[in-house]
Amino acid sequence: MTECIVSFLSAYFTYRKPSGRKIERLISKEAWTSNCPKVQDILDMWTPALKYVIESDKNILNSCSRQKWKGLAIKSFDGQKGEGAHFTEGDIVCDYHGKVITQAEGEMMMKDQGDQAGYLFFFNASGEALCIDAQTWPCPCHAGVETFGRKIKHSSKHPNIKPRCVVLRLGDEDVHTILFKATRDINVDTELKFNYGVNRRSFRGEALDHDWLDE
Repeated sequence: MTECIVSFLSAYFTYRKPSGRKIERLISKEAWTSNCPKVQDILDMWTPALKYVIESDKNILNSCSRQKWKGLAIKSFDGQKGEGAHFTEGDIVCDYHGKVITQAEGEMMMKDQGDQAGYLFFFNASGEALCIDAQTWPCPCHAGVETFGRKIKHSSKHPNIKPRCVVLRLGDEDVHTILFKATRDINVDTELKFNYGVNRRSFRGEALDHDWLDE
């Protein structure tokens, strides 16, 4: 019976590990008189949501639609901006928000912008070469909102999140979406970083002075 109760409680927290206080409040709300599980039992049994759950998780859909992600804040790290948060391995941190365009359109933007090019995320989905344009800011659908994904920096050696491509039902359409997933536990005031998948050699010598690509 206790295991059933633990599974029941775990279902309330589908993609982010709950705190002990949240579990205590939920247990108190249910008012069980016997077989009441311990908070630590629930924490030990919790696992992040599977893919099919992620794509239908109301919290994620709502966060993507409103561009409001719990636990994120823009702050200064050694004089440079980054994101500070507390997350557990497997948590969905945020998305890389922007208009989905074709790879060709993204490459044209890079060509037109030259050295100022940035905030473009290239990826493949179902055999189609696509790009998320986070360069156009503010985005038409969230005027005045600073989206987090475009602020996350590169690290090939010490990334703590990784991108994951999913299709989410946002509004009345299915949208290719890049979600960032924590690859380890991330403490508060830790800057989020992911591997862009490039290094200085990727630019055939044109970016040899960009040391940050190999960090």
